[in-house]
Amino acid sequence: MQKIIPTAFTAISAFVLLAAAPAVGASAHDGQHHVAAANDSVQTPKVTATRAALRDLWLGHVFWVRNVVVGTLAKNEAETSAAEKQVVGNAKAIAGAIEPCYGPKAKDALFDLLAKHYGERRHPGSQQQCRADRRFA
Repeated sequence: MQKIIPTAFTAISAFVLLAAAPAVGASAHDGQHHVAAANDSVQTPKVTATRAALRDLWLGHVFWVRNVVVGTLAKNEAETSAAEKQVVGNAKAIAGAIEPCYGPKAKDALFDLLAKHYGERRHPGSQQQCRADRRFA
């Protein structure tokens, strides 16, 4: 039964993401503004590399948070703990990625925001400092 839960969760998640994809791409206008804006921006190798790095960091965030959920649903404490460590490391990397452009205050603010967001989602309605919040400290 424990193997069915992660598999079912993965299948449901994939279906929801694929079903929502056309809705996300649709907009109230024809999208010409976005195309024009993309064509006007400078696509240097450095810009392209930065976009790819940030995309990879956020994909890692989604991946590891998903693994926390799967481990929690499967009641697999080792898997959950390992995934939570990756979530923390990934949050630090995301925050660190903006430091060169926005400085250390912005890095700290983003990390605090990610930690708070993760803690609230991990333990909704909890008034006490949760385990996830302590791991970000």
